[in-house]
Amino acid sequence: MLKYFALWRLAYKNTYRNNARQKILISVWVFGTIAILFASSFVKGLVNQRIAERIDTSLGHIKITHKSYNTDKSTKFYLNSTNKILENIFEKNDINYHTTRLNVRGLCLKKNQKNQPKNKENKINEHQNIVDIYGILPESETKIFALHSKIILGKYLEGENNNKNTTTNQIIIGNVLAKKENIKLNDTLVIQYFSKEKNIIKRLYIVCGIFTTSNENFDKTHIFTHKNTWREFAKDDFHQLIFRLKNHEKSYIWAKKQTKISTNPTLQIKSWQQISPDLAYLYEMMRVFFDFFLALILSISALGILQIFVVMAQERKEECSKMRDLGISKFDLCLLFGFEGLIFLLKSLPYNILLLGLMWFWGIYWGVDLSWFGEAMHKWGNASNVYLEISFLEIIKLFSVQILTAFLVGFFVMIFQK
Repeated sequence: MLKYFALWRLAYKNTYRNNARQKILISVWVFGTIAILFASSFVKGLVNQRIAERIDTSLGHIKITHKSYNTDKSTKFYLNSTNKILENIFEKNDINYHTTRLNVRGLCLKKNQKNQPKNKENKINEHQNIVDIYGILPESETKIFALHSKIILGKYLEGENNNKNTTTNQIIIGNVLAKKENIKLNDTLVIQYFSKEKNIIKRLYIVCGIFTTSNENFDKTHIFTHKNTWREFAKDDFHQLIFRLKNHEKSYIWAKKQTKISTNPTLQIKSWQQISPDLAYLYEMMRVFFDFFLALILSISALGILQIFVVMAQERKEECSKMRDLGISKFDLCLLFGFEGLIFLLKSLPYNILLLGLMWFWGIYWGVDLSWFGEAMHKWGNASNVYLEISFLEIIKLFSVQILTAFLVGFFVMIFQK
């Protein structure tokens, strides 16, 4: 043990032999550390922001629908009796909240706006404002989705416990649709869609709120009304039964298990990963990105450090030869250089902590402002301000790999020295 302590002390003194070289090595470690953590936390924040936005506005964690519903969102493919479905749910303890929605495609028109008649195929003309019309229950909706927090003008839909008469004909729309059609608060809109019997349903609503999300297409094509205003449906009818689980990462496994044991052949049970595979792919790629970028930056850093250590070994070739003559084994010389690599890494630690603290404070509280191409970000489904998500486990993983790399670079340099 004393031998290793003596080698450590000697290695520490050797790091001060060349001040310029010491600064270069410390800078390489600092740059590598901050580059890896910034890139991984930025990508993680970007992807998780997009996933959270979609989950909190439209997807939820689990959706149960009629098996034919997702083909064209036809009004006739509805379900009923929520309680019966819930009775057959496997692992109820994983569910935090649930809500039901009615959802069809139709038209959104300002009152007195001219509407061209439907065509011979009884389909809506493509040039008109085709939107997804939702009938929701505000009380349970707010426990699963966050749309109520994205209202920028007016207010959210009022619940059933509100005694005001305006509850029955309120509607909230997206900011993009409002700007496109010059719709303002308290304007009257005509909502039009086909009933279960293929008859045209027209209903008047008053705009009570305008919301904005980071997804421009969502703001243009989604409108929300109170479920109780859809009088052609019974109170317990719905197109979507949506669950919010305690852990969204378990959604896929949970949906697969429930599908296997379900005895109702008309039900389709899907997780958010199955409904939106592009988001699931991004989520998996985010996990791979950290390991890939870690390997890339560390390889570049290791090559640079390796070159410096090779030069150090050549400069101290005569010194090492004399140490061998004094009885110091080659393994001990390898340890000496390995310890020097570790010490250079440890000397970079205070700078890493300082810069990481600044990055954490800046990235979490202010975020990375990408407003110079904010329009593209909104079309992609992200806000123009990306908040960094720094993982403590990733920091531990990075530092562990750095320790191993620093030691092995110095150790193997001496192994191959004659």
